[in-house]
Amino acid sequence: MTEPLSNRPKITQKDISKGYVMRYFVQNISIPKIIEVDERQYNIIRRDPYYKTIQLKWMIGGNLNDIITVSGQVVYGTKHQNLITVTRYEPQMPGLSRVLQNTAEYFNGVNNK
Repeated sequence: MTEPLSNRPKITQKDISKGYVMRYFVQNISIPKIIEVDERQYNIIRRDPYYKTIQLKWMIGGNLNDIITVSGQVVYGTKHQNLITVTRYEPQMPGLSRVLQNTAEYFNGVNNK
């Protein structure tokens, strides 16, 4: 298998309408480097036993920060939701939190909720 090529998502109008984009990451089990790839590469590499793979839902719309409603309920913003996602996948792919430090990455300010 050839080395995967880094491929960052290109945000489409459909992604903006949904409020999220799917992101795909691969990591050779013998090399700690994490590479973001496109869905096509991900679907090929995920069958390779020498790679760890994850796909995650990355929020790009809604409120950037948490808000507290009139009733006192906390509604998580985009940054907080993405932090929860990164934290959940970190045990599966150690180092992911270093790759995805900017939890507001791709945020577009469109409130999709």
